[in-house]
Amino acid sequence: RVVRTAYPDHTQFDPSAKYYDPKSAPDNPRWDMVDVQAFKELDRPIPITELKEIPGLENMALFRMSRLSVQPVTAEEWKIITGLRKVKAL
Repeated sequence: RVVRTAYPDHTQFDPSAKYYDPKSAPDNPRWDMVDVQAFKELDRPIPITELKEIPGLENMALFRMSRLSVQPVTAEEWKIITGLRKVKAL
């Protein structure tokens, strides 16, 4: 779950950071980051190839947009995914 909404990624301003971007500035950042926290764990990773075959997940943002590290998941999508495997609270 997202525990802090979008804010400027500080690494884009740091010349020694792997993700430094010389075109970015604190008053004009080029990208943001969010803070996330795990709250459930599946008993195994579910490959994207498997997810693509499951009815009800065909419109997931994961399949429509590229390079998403954080994405929205609807309540119905989450119910389908967590129903695939045993889930334990963290």
